[in-house]
Amino acid sequence: MAENINKKVDEMLGGWKTPFQNKEASWQAISQKIDSKSSMQGRVFALPRFARVAAALAIILGLSWVFIPRSDLVLAQSSVGKTTELFLPDGSKVTLNAVSEITYSKEDFEKDRVLDLSGEAFFQVKEGSRFTVRTEGGEVSVLGTEFNVHSRENRFMVQCRSGRVAVTRGVSKALLTKGMMVQNASDELSEAIEDAPPITWMEGQFLFSERPVMEVFSEIERQFGVRINGQGDLQGLFTGEFERSNLISALDVVCSTMGLNYQVNELQGEVLVSTK
Repeated sequence: MAENINKKVDEMLGGWKTPFQNKEASWQAISQKIDSKSSMQGRVFALPRFARVAAALAIILGLSWVFIPRSDLVLAQSSVGKTTELFLPDGSKVTLNAVSEITYSKEDFEKDRVLDLSGEAFFQVKEGSRFTVRTEGGEVSVLGTEFNVHSRENRFMVQCRSGRVAVTRGVSKALLTKGMMVQNASDELSEAIEDAPPITWMEGQFLFSERPVMEVFSEIERQFGVRINGQGDLQGLFTGEFERSNLISALDVVCSTMGLNYQVNELQGEVLVSTK
């Protein structure tokens, strides 16, 4: 098995120019990238290891998408602190938030219009047949509309900007129209909110309404590429917003609101947050 994987890697690297002097150095860097991405992003899609290698190589080369060799799967992803815009084969547009990814079948997409999402993305869907977004938290189906899907850890949330959006989580279902939002409530969907907050993350603004402060810190980690370590009781709920333009400003807003202290270790790329 290992020999087959190494052979596939050799074939993949053989025709590509990388920033390293030889394939051994490239393989070492790729392995490190795989480990770091796996610990940071979690795992939703069970892609073959050589496919994960291709994805990691795309990160090393600065690519936002990669076609997985000897497979019809396409993986598109965004890195820490970056948003990525791309067009699907049917002409629909997807904007990925930081540390997010989609996968879809290149051969079947125009017929089925089905993709898998891990993270958060805003979709502008061309009118046509049913368009489906599958996530760990639930499934979203539309015909032609604009909507946002957030699926990270234990939170699943869908907002409709225009058109109609059908959302399914287990046996629970909801139909959203313009300006409506629904999210998970345990294993079901909550009651739909008719006056949802604006979708602002694409402009670098992040809004929170009574969200666990650790969820807010996780978003800061994704947007600024730092690791936040907490000391003490960090269980409060945060209401407010921060901007992606400045890490210190974001920490000031959150920590002053929650009555917390913080220290930034720029050399290590770490932030220590503690109770006062």
